[in-house]
Amino acid sequence: ESVSSNNVLPGNSTVVSLNVVNGGGASGGGASVYYYFKKDNTSYNIGDKVGEDGFPILSTGQSTYEDFTYTVPAGTAPGTYYLSFWVDATQAIAEGNENNNQRSFQITVPASQDLQPANFVINNPSSRMTGDIVEVRGDIRNYGNAPANNLSYGLRLKNTSTGEYFSLTGINPAIPQIPAGNSMTLDLRGTIPDNLPYTGFYQVEVTLDTSNAINEYNENNNSIL
Repeated sequence: ESVSSNNVLPGNSTVVSLNVVNGGGASGGGASVYYYFKKDNTSYNIGDKVGEDGFPILSTGQSTYEDFTYTVPAGTAPGTYYLSFWVDATQAIAEGNENNNQRSFQITVPASQDLQPANFVINNPSSRMTGDIVEVRGDIRNYGNAPANNLSYGLRLKNTSTGEYFSLTGINPAIPQIPAGNSMTLDLRGTIPDNLPYTGFYQVEVTLDTSNAINEYNENNNSIL
């Protein structure tokens, strides 16, 4: 028996592999393996069950390999957990030894963050010039299990015709913290740079964690236009 990873970020997966062997003197099978994700390594409560799979009838000495993939839910609190299995959990098969059907693997869920911007709109969308302030309002969500502290971010203007980007300067305000599992609605501001062409239509891009200081389990959802 083995587990592919003992350190699993929320939203990521690990695989339990086991070999079910009929060590008795008669055929048996047509039963199931139950899987559990829990905070202790001794209990097997139905409320902690996260999956099951069946295995075929096994002749004496015959075996079958079973794999189970478990994805740690987003927002799972950091800490120590146990991913366990119980072969023939319903005791459908009469066995000479019922005490060797269970095993637990210790799983560590580390502290992590996952930041995502959403629902951003431009508060002052009329014609602007270099040196003017652009302000956007939207939501910043932390889907992680730990707070995101001292969040850096950037604002850029994208020319819809050429695809060129121009970074706004003087970004404010500072964002000291986005708590775990929470969303904040914020007004973000920046100044149009001098090198912006005077004509054209522009979109505002919001990008979070521009300094890459926060270890996120999904680094591909930090920007929005």
